[in-house]
Amino acid sequence: MSADRFGWHSELWAAPWSRVLRRALIVGGVIFAAALIGILSRPVGFLASIWPANALLLGMLLRTPRLTSGWCWLAAFIALVLADLLTGGKWLITLWLTAANLAGVAMACWLYSHFHSVDRTLQSPLAVLHLFVFCFCGALASALVGCGASIVLFDRNIWVGLAYWFSAEMVNYITILPVILTFPLRRIAQWFQQAFAMRRVELDWLRLAPLFSLALSLGVMMAVGGSGAIALPVPALLWCALSYSLFSTMLVTLIFATIISLALARNLLPVFAHANFIDDTVSLRLGLTMLALGPLTVACINAARNKLVIQLDHAVNHDYLTDALSRATFEHRAGHALKECIAAGKPVAVLMMDLDHFKYINDHFGHRSGDLVLIEFARLVDGQLRKGDLFGRLGGEEFAVMLPGISREGALSVAERLRSMVAAHRFAGVDGKLLKATVSIGVGYLPAKQRIERERLLVRADEALYLAKNRGRNQVQIQDVQVPAAAKS
Repeated sequence: MSADRFGWHSELWAAPWSRVLRRALIVGGVIFAAALIGILSRPVGFLASIWPANALLLGMLLRTPRLTSGWCWLAAFIALVLADLLTGGKWLITLWLTAANLAGVAMACWLYSHFHSVDRTLQSPLAVLHLFVFCFCGALASALVGCGASIVLFDRNIWVGLAYWFSAEMVNYITILPVILTFPLRRIAQWFQQAFAMRRVELDWLRLAPLFSLALSLGVMMAVGGSGAIALPVPALLWCALSYSLFSTMLVTLIFATIISLALARNLLPVFAHANFIDDTVSLRLGLTMLALGPLTVACINAARNKLVIQLDHAVNHDYLTDALSRATFEHRAGHALKECIAAGKPVAVLMMDLDHFKYINDHFGHRSGDLVLIEFARLVDGQLRKGDLFGRLGGEEFAVMLPGISREGALSVAERLRSMVAAHRFAGVDGKLLKATVSIGVGYLPAKQRIERERLLVRADEALYLAKNRGRNQVQIQDVQVPAAAKS
């Protein structure tokens, strides 16, 4: 790894020391804690049964590229060395094991950094294949460097050490790394905010059925025993992958693999009744690695499908140019919003907007400049609306906004603010040319506790728009909806 690529010199001379130190301390603290967990899981007479430190380090480096600096690598090195020394490790062996751990992380990180088209968020099916290949290479590199320690430490065959180390790295990478890469930080933060705000978080017990089935399959696996028992939880894991989000599936798979690994390390798993501990462990770890690929692949395919559905839904319901709602979608949602306002006895307003002399812009500056004006206009309008407001493009240079639950004065204020903002704005056309544009706005207003059809409200707003254009453009006009006395009851 070059100093230039991973930012050693740039961070040393350019970045504030507080930022560099903070990042290094975060990496060092996480890896130190993870290393202690791994050391405490060591069975008597061999290496750790679970070792999350390497996968955590790789996940942090891939998830946050700015951590791939020389100082963060140094912090990880110090954390691994310190954790081993504090638990009775010897200097030579500690440095050897640490070098092996970092060699695997460096190999996988290097491969990821040289394949920029690889999806690190695991939102595509091919991402699973890339993950497996890169983790395989990283685990092999780590095992090749560290396998000799089995001879020095435990007087065991080097091939046994290679198999044991490689299998441990593979199962850790395949089960832990996807959790780090798919961790939804914002969603988790929002969940904790709701919990601390004492908001009620309702549990859907039916949604927990896949988890219950997984727990039941684990019990059956323990009761049945035998080498094929490890496959019994596969249907439950696939059910979880089809029912839960990508991150949730990865987390469930990690918990499952951790339980199995710890159970085997404590001789609580009657899977291989007649084999020795080393063969049992290597075989089970490789089996867990292959088993974890099943729900991982299903979850990735499901996530990719959901992503495509969302994109398709957005393409159907939104205007391709301005990203405002399409006409059909706007009118459909406006109808529902109007019914909700009428049922709640709330007022509602519709703004019809038409860019003045837009044909002049197209004819004199080109249609591409006209498109840029429409895009910028939609961005300006959308930035002024509330969360529950509706904004759509009806066609050409004509747009509409629905403002539920707003007063007459509030609707006029919003319309006037939009009109003045557009008039003061300079739109960027082709080649950076600055263009001026104005907008005429018609407001159709329905007072509270009144009933009317959507079409009539839109017609009143349209009439107000034509009134604004006939009176000179670049202005706001309003038309109150006159509801017949028979319709008010």
